[in-house]
Amino acid sequence: MQLHKHNTLSQTKRKKITREPKEAKSFIMDLATKLLLLFSLLTTATTTTTRAAANPQCTSSKSNHPDDLSVFHIYGECSPFSPQKPEPWPNTVLDMASKDPKRVAFLDSLVAKKPTPAPIGSGQNILNIGNYLVRAQIGTPPQLMFMVLDTSYDTAWVP
Repeated sequence: MQLHKHNTLSQTKRKKITREPKEAKSFIMDLATKLLLLFSLLTTATTTTTRAAANPQCTSSKSNHPDDLSVFHIYGECSPFSPQKPEPWPNTVLDMASKDPKRVAFLDSLVAKKPTPAPIGSGQNILNIGNYLVRAQIGTPPQLMFMVLDTSYDTAWVP
Protein backbone atom coordinates (compact mmCIF):
# COMPACT_ATOMS: atom_id res chain seq x y z
CA MET A 1 0.00 0.00 0.00
CA GLN A 2 2.80 2.42 0.83
CA LEU A 3 4.50 1.67 -2.49
CA HIS A 4 1.33 2.51 -4.40
CA LYS A 5 1.04 5.88 -2.65
CA HIS A 6 4.69 6.60 -3.43
CA ASN A 7 4.18 5.84 -7.13
CA THR A 8 1.14 8.09 -7.26
CA LEU A 9 3.11 10.87 -5.58
CA SER A 10 6.02 10.56 -8.00
CA GLN A 11 3.61 10.57 -10.96
CA THR A 12 2.06 13.76 -9.63
CA LYS A 13 5.51 15.35 -9.35
CA ARG A 14 6.30 14.33 -12.93
CA LYS A 15 3.08 15.94 -14.15
CA LYS A 16 3.98 19.18 -12.38
CA ILE A 17 7.46 19.14 -13.87
CA THR A 18 6.12 18.71 -17.39
CA ARG A 19 3.69 21.61 -16.89
CA GLU A 20 6.25 24.09 -15.59
CA PRO A 21 7.86 25.01 -18.94
CA LYS A 22 4.46 25.90 -20.42
CA GLU A 23 3.61 27.98 -17.37
CA ALA A 24 7.03 29.64 -17.52
CA LYS A 25 6.48 30.56 -21.19
CA SER A 26 3.05 31.93 -20.32
CA PHE A 27 4.53 33.94 -17.44
CA ILE A 28 7.27 35.35 -19.68
CA MET A 29 4.73 36.30 -22.36
CA ASP A 30 2.49 37.89 -19.73
CA LEU A 31 5.46 39.79 -18.35
CA ALA A 32 6.47 41.00 -21.82
CA THR A 33 2.89 42.12 -22.51
CA LYS A 34 2.71 43.96 -19.19
CA LEU A 35 6.04 45.68 -19.80
CA LEU A 36 4.92 46.78 -23.26
CA LEU A 37 1.66 48.15 -21.83
CA LEU A 38 3.54 49.94 -19.05
CA PHE A 39 5.95 51.48 -21.56
CA SER A 40 3.11 52.71 -23.77
CA LEU A 41 1.24 54.17 -20.78
CA LEU A 42 4.37 55.96 -19.56
CA THR A 43 5.03 57.31 -23.04
CA THR A 44 1.45 58.56 -23.30
CA ALA A 45 1.57 60.10 -19.83
CA THR A 46 4.84 61.90 -20.62
CA THR A 47 3.53 63.23 -23.92
CA THR A 48 0.29 64.33 -22.29
CA THR A 49 2.10 66.08 -19.47
CA THR A 50 4.25 68.16 -21.82
CA ARG A 51 1.32 69.12 -24.06
CA ALA A 52 -0.99 69.80 -21.14
CA ALA A 53 1.55 72.14 -19.55
CA ALA A 54 1.22 74.44 -22.55
CA ASN A 55 -2.58 74.63 -22.23
CA PRO A 56 -4.04 76.04 -18.98
CA GLN A 57 -7.40 74.31 -19.58
CA CYS A 58 -5.69 70.92 -19.43
CA THR A 59 -4.02 71.66 -16.10
CA SER A 60 -6.81 73.51 -14.28
CA SER A 61 -7.48 72.54 -10.67
CA LYS A 62 -10.89 71.15 -11.65
CA SER A 63 -9.38 68.74 -14.20
CA ASN A 64 -6.98 67.36 -11.57
CA HIS A 65 -9.74 66.59 -9.07
CA PRO A 66 -10.02 62.81 -8.45
CA ASP A 67 -13.77 62.82 -9.12
CA ASP A 68 -13.48 64.64 -12.45
CA LEU A 69 -14.04 62.72 -15.69
CA SER A 70 -13.01 64.98 -18.55
CA VAL A 71 -14.32 64.09 -22.01
CA PHE A 72 -12.52 65.52 -25.02
CA HIS A 73 -12.10 64.86 -28.72
CA ILE A 74 -9.37 62.49 -29.83
CA TYR A 75 -7.58 65.33 -31.65
CA GLY A 76 -8.37 67.98 -29.01
CA GLU A 77 -5.70 70.07 -27.29
CA CYS A 78 -5.69 67.96 -24.11
CA SER A 79 -5.55 64.62 -25.94
CA PRO A 80 -2.32 62.60 -25.95
CA PHE A 81 -3.12 61.85 -29.62
CA SER A 82 -3.41 65.46 -30.77
CA PRO A 83 -0.87 66.42 -33.44
CA GLN A 84 2.18 68.38 -32.29
CA LYS A 85 1.47 71.01 -34.93
CA PRO A 86 -2.19 72.03 -35.43
CA GLU A 87 -3.56 70.83 -38.76
CA PRO A 88 -6.27 72.59 -40.80
CA TRP A 89 -9.73 71.16 -40.14
CA PRO A 90 -10.12 69.59 -43.64
CA ASN A 91 -6.85 67.67 -43.15
CA THR A 92 -8.06 66.43 -39.75
CA VAL A 93 -11.34 65.22 -41.25
CA LEU A 94 -9.51 63.45 -44.09
CA ASP A 95 -7.18 61.80 -41.56
CA MET A 96 -10.15 60.61 -39.49
CA ALA A 97 -11.85 59.29 -42.63
CA SER A 98 -8.72 57.39 -43.69
CA LYS A 99 -8.66 55.63 -40.30
CA ASP A 100 -12.32 54.62 -40.51
CA PRO A 101 -13.17 53.51 -44.07
CA LYS A 102 -16.17 51.42 -42.98
CA ARG A 103 -17.91 54.43 -41.46
CA VAL A 104 -17.18 56.49 -44.59
CA ALA A 105 -18.62 53.68 -46.76
CA PHE A 106 -21.76 53.62 -44.60
CA LEU A 107 -22.22 57.39 -44.79
CA ASP A 108 -21.58 57.26 -48.52
CA SER A 109 -24.27 54.58 -48.88
CA LEU A 110 -26.79 56.90 -47.22
CA VAL A 111 -26.14 59.51 -49.88
CA ALA A 112 -26.11 56.97 -52.70
CA LYS A 113 -29.27 55.26 -51.36
CA LYS A 114 -27.79 51.80 -51.67
CA PRO A 115 -27.60 49.45 -48.66
CA THR A 116 -24.23 48.89 -46.99
CA PRO A 117 -23.73 46.99 -43.72
CA ALA A 118 -22.87 49.30 -40.82
CA PRO A 119 -20.16 47.77 -38.61
CA ILE A 120 -20.68 48.02 -34.86
CA GLY A 121 -16.99 48.23 -34.02
CA SER A 122 -16.14 50.87 -36.58
CA GLY A 123 -13.57 53.44 -35.54
CA GLN A 124 -11.48 50.93 -33.65
CA ASN A 125 -8.42 50.00 -35.62
CA ILE A 126 -5.33 48.32 -34.22
CA LEU A 127 -4.71 51.21 -31.84
CA ASN A 128 -8.33 51.10 -30.68
CA ILE A 129 -8.70 54.85 -31.12
CA GLY A 130 -12.22 56.21 -31.02
CA ASN A 131 -13.41 59.77 -31.49
CA TYR A 132 -13.52 60.75 -27.81
CA LEU A 133 -11.34 60.10 -24.78
CA VAL A 134 -12.13 60.22 -21.08
CA ARG A 135 -9.40 61.33 -18.70
CA ALA A 136 -9.88 59.72 -15.30
CA GLN A 137 -7.85 59.28 -12.15
CA ILE A 138 -8.24 55.75 -10.85
CA GLY A 139 -6.89 54.03 -7.76
CA THR A 140 -5.18 55.06 -4.55
CA PRO A 141 -3.05 57.04 -5.05
CA PRO A 142 -4.88 58.27 -8.15
CA GLN A 143 -3.24 57.28 -11.44
CA LEU A 144 -4.11 59.26 -14.56
CA MET A 145 -5.68 56.97 -17.20
CA PHE A 146 -7.10 57.63 -20.64
CA MET A 147 -10.08 55.56 -21.77
CA VAL A 148 -11.65 55.41 -25.20
CA LEU A 149 -15.27 56.57 -25.10
CA ASP A 150 -17.04 54.24 -27.50
CA THR A 151 -20.31 55.93 -28.40
CA SER A 152 -21.72 52.68 -29.78
CA TYR A 153 -21.28 50.68 -26.55
CA ASP A 154 -22.37 51.27 -22.97
CA THR A 155 -19.20 50.01 -21.25
CA ALA A 156 -15.92 51.83 -20.63
CA TRP A 157 -12.75 49.75 -20.60
CA VAL A 158 -9.84 50.68 -18.35
CA PRO A 159 -6.37 49.28 -19.17
